[in-house]
Amino acid sequence: MKRLVLLSSILVAVAGCGARTSLDTCALGSEECACLAGACNPGLVCVADVCVSPRSLPAGSGGAVGTGGYVGTGGHVGSGGYVGSGGRVGMGGVIGTGGVSWMSSGGRTGAGGSTAIVTFMNGQATGLMDGWGWASLGAKDSLYSPTCAGQPITATTPCTTMTTWSSNNGLCITGTIPALPPGATASDYNDNWGIMVAAECQDPPAPLGGSFRSINIQLDGSPTSGLRAVVHRWGDPEAANYCTAMTSNTSIAFTAFNTACWNGSGTPLTLGDVPNLDWIGVQVPSGSSAVKVNLCLDAIFLIP
Repeated sequence: MKRLVLLSSILVAVAGCGARTSLDTCALGSEECACLAGACNPGLVCVADVCVSPRSLPAGSGGAVGTGGYVGTGGHVGSGGYVGSGGRVGMGGVIGTGGVSWMSSGGRTGAGGSTAIVTFMNGQATGLMDGWGWASLGAKDSLYSPTCAGQPITATTPCTTMTTWSSNNGLCITGTIPALPPGATASDYNDNWGIMVAAECQDPPAPLGGSFRSINIQLDGSPTSGLRAVVHRWGDPEAANYCTAMTSNTSIAFTAFNTACWNGSGTPLTLGDVPNLDWIGVQVPSGSSAVKVNLCLDAIFLIP
């Protein structure tokens, strides 16, 4: 089933496109219509299951092509300065095939002024990134989707078989985060830091390899506020993450990330660190009120 929110957001981002009233009235493979098995008519590229002209993509964007299976590895990040005990989540599964299509000669490095568009197919990133998606959570948080071969993923039972996602074209998480008690302590944050969805930059795990100045993450679902973008640098300890407050479909300078984004007191990320990032994710942190999570990571735009 098409993710209509994602499709509409992509069409809005394409400068000069007049979105049709319904994709269902389009001829498959035609401009501004659904892709036909991931392909489009000559001269068009498939972006988020919509055929668009390369000339209409913002800032020389590259379209992502290819299909994939699902494997997924996971990690954990704390909220409020404390690291959760979620461990690694999910590995294994069926690996598909994939490819990358670019407008300029930048290729996988994203050079030449190209914005790299990363989408997701069956749990795997396609585009500049081709790593696998994963989810992680605190000990007191609950994750209903994705599952581990049909069984719930928890902080104490990491998935070592197959991570099963509810959507073929996004990394979707569903769960609940209880409210922190008044005067929450380090132990409270450690057990209830929230839920995160993320993707490895490369498969097998390796640094991103491209130089970019900012990032735009497209989500749909809820919550829509209180979110954090989180990245990890290759070779750093698991808990040494960089984060920043984020809103869906809003560009964020990589220099806005730091190791203590809740109060800004941490070490900032530098542009020189960006090629060494090895995963990118979105965290729904815990807070004073309980949170119901029904959120999908649909696309990542890496902007030079």
